[in-house]
Amino acid sequence: MNGTAIVGMHRSGTSAVARVVHNLGAFMGNDFLPPSEYNPTGYYEDATLVDFHTRVMGGNWIIPSMRKAFSFREPYRVVLQEFLEKEVWAIKDPRLCFCLPLLRSIVPAVRVIAVFRDPFNAAKSLAARNGMPFEVARDLSLAYMKQMLINIESVPNVLHVRYMDLIKYPISTVDSIAKFIEVRPVPDAYSAIKPSLAHWEVEDCKNDVLSS
Repeated sequence: MNGTAIVGMHRSGTSAVARVVHNLGAFMGNDFLPPSEYNPTGYYEDATLVDFHTRVMGGNWIIPSMRKAFSFREPYRVVLQEFLEKEVWAIKDPRLCFCLPLLRSIVPAVRVIAVFRDPFNAAKSLAARNGMPFEVARDLSLAYMKQMLINIESVPNVLHVRYMDLIKYPISTVDSIAKFIEVRPVPDAYSAIKPSLAHWEVEDCKNDVLSS
């Protein structure tokens, strides 16, 4: 069993990574959320899992409450069963920033691809998508990133992927993802990354230079 969790804040490049993983042959569900104007190539999130993770978080991904998270453990096992039966599978949902410990209680050996984007630009994209004030989107981005960092600290098998690496180094990034999930790269995986769909890439490039 080869399972991977793709974890990262909304608007951080997780969909691009998920598209790569899907095109590499991983089973990611049967009922994907539909594409939207903000993500025309799709989210690669299984709708049943997204709904389940939202319930685990108290029904609100913006103001999550994890107090009863582990009471969902056995129902979660049922929801995950079809994934666990596959040789290579992956799940992607920004809510995994908070729900990863619950997933690991069922699948201790799950690998994690942690996707990082400058929170300022992720927040700009989130504010535009959800029609929320930038300050709210910024605080959400920081909260999700902080929780992700806390929850991946104890994970033994983590691949860190930066948003700008997807845009600037797509071939090597796809190769690293394929190696991480232990599959061979295929042409469809390389074509899964579409730099033209990047939001605020100029600002991201500036911040990337400043932080390097």
